[in-house]
Formats: sequence, structure tokens, C-alpha cells
Amino acid sequence: MSQGEYIAPEKIESIYSRSPLVGQVFVYGNSLKSSLVGIIVPDEMALSIWCKQNNVPFNMQVLCQSPQLKQMIMASILKLGKENNLNGFEQVKDIYLHHDPFTPQNGLLTASMKSIRHALQKKFQEQIDAMYKNLD
Repeated sequence: MSQGEYIAPEKIESIYSRSPLVGQVFVYGNSLKSSLVGIIVPDEMALSIWCKQNNVPFNMQVLCQSPQLKQMIMASILKLGKENNLNGFEQVKDIYLHHDPFTPQNGLLTASMKSIRHALQKKFQEQIDAMYKNLD
């Protein structure tokens, strides 16, 4: 991080993935910036249940553009981060919701289902840049 702190994105991702609303998460930190951002694929089953309870049509692509869903997920992950003693600089300051899961087939996960960080960064660079622009 720009203030000289080192972060372990895998630790943060592990904590955030405990949220029932989160299916997959990629946390990114730019060494020239003072905050982290995240890419989150919401949990499809949890969203499907939420949609039924709230009489909302289930469409992942549309739901991922919902400010209300973004707020709900952000509140959920920040609460988990706080409960698990993450420092303020370890918490993401913005997230982007993506409708399509990370898979080995799309080149974002290894065969053993581990994130390919450089591939995720490359795929979501536009969204990462936009989040940092909004945070500046």
C-alpha cells in the first residue's frame, strides 16, 4: 500500500467469502494507492432466495448493477472484516459486483480452484481503475 503497509489479500478474501451473499471475491491493492478494492461474484443461491422473498425477478446480470445489492454486500463484508479484526487499511473501500463466476474455463482459476491473481487483475482492470478514480 502507498503508506508502506503490507496486506495479505488471500486472508481478506477468506474472511469476506464467509458472507452468505458472497460466492467469490478478489481483493486488489495498488501499491500507489492507500486503499483496497474488490471484485465480488454474489452467491447465486442466496440471491435467488432474496429475490423470491422480495418479489424481485432473478437475473444475475441486472442484480449486479443494483446499488441496493452492492450496499448489502458491502455492509456484510465490512462487518465480517471488523469481527475478524481486520485493520482499516485491510478493508476494501469499494466493490464491483460481477455476474459471471471465476472458473478454470474462463482462465480466472487454476484446476485446483485457486485464483489466478494476474488474470483477475487483467480482466477487471477497467473496473479497478474506475473504483480508484471514484475513491480519489
